[in-house]
Amino acid sequence: MKEWRKWLGWWLLFNVAYFFLGIFSLETRDPWSLASPVWLPAGLVLGLFCTSPRTYWPLCGVSIGFTHTIISLFSGRSLDVALTFTLVELAVLLPLAMMWHTAHHYLSKVSLRTKTISFLLAILLSSIIGGIVGILILMILGYPVIFSHFFTWSLANATGCVAVAPFFIFHQFFKTTYRSCTWEQLILILSSAVMFWLPPEWIHSSILKQLLIFITLGAVTTLAISLPLGSLAIYFFSLTLMVSLATFLGYGPFVVNNIENMSLTQLYIFAVISFGLILAVYLKEGLDRAKNDHDILSLLCNVLDKRKPILFELSNDFDNLHWRGNRKAFGVDFKECTSFELLLAHIHPADRESLVRFLKYEAKERQYHQQCIIRILLAGHEYLPLCCTILPDNQHSGIIGLLIPCE
Repeated sequence: MKEWRKWLGWWLLFNVAYFFLGIFSLETRDPWSLASPVWLPAGLVLGLFCTSPRTYWPLCGVSIGFTHTIISLFSGRSLDVALTFTLVELAVLLPLAMMWHTAHHYLSKVSLRTKTISFLLAILLSSIIGGIVGILILMILGYPVIFSHFFTWSLANATGCVAVAPFFIFHQFFKTTYRSCTWEQLILILSSAVMFWLPPEWIHSSILKQLLIFITLGAVTTLAISLPLGSLAIYFFSLTLMVSLATFLGYGPFVVNNIENMSLTQLYIFAVISFGLILAVYLKEGLDRAKNDHDILSLLCNVLDKRKPILFELSNDFDNLHWRGNRKAFGVDFKECTSFELLLAHIHPADRESLVRFLKYEAKERQYHQQCIIRILLAGHEYLPLCCTILPDNQHSGIIGLLIPCE
């Protein structure tokens, strides 16, 4: 019973949000194509379908279709036009949601970056198909539209999807975090907002307009790198709403001759958000891999604790030597060996030349993972045999080595 009450509360909240976003979007509708160049409710619908069980889809579909039709009639559309755009919206978004569910549940080994790129391409392609179908239906109904008008609905649907749906998807399927912005991030957010609210008479020059657009692109890229996925999704929705509203009211670099060019605004938003999403999930995958590697290394170090493995980094020219993890073992304080020459001083004289040859050979080949056995001098003037294994460190043009007692 509590679950149904909770679901009913979210359903009511969804319909309220859909209604107000729909009213705002239809205020920007194009009288020639009969479509709206801004359609943010598409992202709400896609996010709902992607994160809800399929048993709820029929009820959600009926509710969405009814609300969409009422909003359209309230905004001055005729009944046949309202039903056309309602049915086309559902016909486009339902297959996208099914695709996401399939990819998430049955293609778990596919990287998040691949899923994101595929999903963005599917959104774009399905939006184009939906726009073409919608225009063809309007032409059959006898409305004076031309075929190229499909671009308006297609771009509006695609932009709405990428601006709103990621918030629901990230919140449902990934461990997203929300934290307060740093001063640097807040400055980037505010500066990008100010650029889109400049009066058009201040930015007559086309060079200045392009400069403002690219500066905003740089700010969005920086935020995509630094913000967690949950916060980034909220920022993308806020950016879409803010830029669309500013252009609709006649502000910002996308206003040409005091005429709102909403399609250009939506094209810019779609490109920026798509690029930001791809960059963000790519970095998330890198962080996840690094964390996984760190966890595996911690497990191995815990298992091999009694054998005291010693990790080190060495440059190809042997000038820079750094120790990682355990720095004191077998009675030897390795942190005192600040150079490769000092390390050699602790190694048996008969093993020094073979170690140097081994390191130089491995540094050149970088293909074989061989071992070299050396003897290191202990505090009691005895020698302990150690196995030395190295791997190439391509990021720092050197090698990563491991010293561990031989079994």
